[in-house]
Amino acid sequence: MNTMTTSNKADREVLKKKYGKEMVFVVKKEYLPEMPEGFVDNILITERTLDMMDKYGEFVPRWQAEYNPEYKQIIPHIVIKNVTGNKVFATRRLEGSGEARLHNLISLGTGGHINPEDNASHIEVIIENASERELNEELYIDPDWKGISQGFLNDNLNSVSSDHLGVVIELIPKNDLVCVKEIDKHRGTFYSMKELSTMYNDMESWSRILYDLWIREGSIF
Repeated sequence: MNTMTTSNKADREVLKKKYGKEMVFVVKKEYLPEMPEGFVDNILITERTLDMMDKYGEFVPRWQAEYNPEYKQIIPHIVIKNVTGNKVFATRRLEGSGEARLHNLISLGTGGHINPEDNASHIEVIIENASERELNEELYIDPDWKGISQGFLNDNLNSVSSDHLGVVIELIPKNDLVCVKEIDKHRGTFYSMKELSTMYNDMESWSRILYDLWIREGSIF
């Protein structure tokens, strides 16, 4: 378990060395509406959350945002389905990937932090810009895609996700020719729900939330 605390100045110095000048998009938790744990698709909460992101979202140094209960880092989380809609692209994070706390875990979504280069006049455009950049950085995929926002992932019970808020975006490319670019950091392919059931214990917390939702509702969104 990582024992880093936000109150320890030395720990902040470690983070500063790790992340350097990287800036990430955050919203102070005090500005966000109350959310239940798990997947959140309530229309009123969704609209209120996006409005607060527009009004109070800001870019801060990542070293300042990590392990900091004052902020929620906003993370586009792109769920890629195959053309027939019955499989999901899943990746396993290898030890070469950035977040040590997620090494060897399976993710049912692709994405990452929003950076200043993604900035725009409206939060939905910012999220779209960040999603496109992350996809281009991480995957070979048909560039002609359109994402559909599905809701948020809110998990305050996990040490990694407690200071992040996932924006779930569903994507169905025109073909199933999707593969990982950085093979030293990830492995990925399409899996059925039955295949994913055998990987459940190795999933990240957000992925478990999504898997449980899909099994409960009998479909992938």
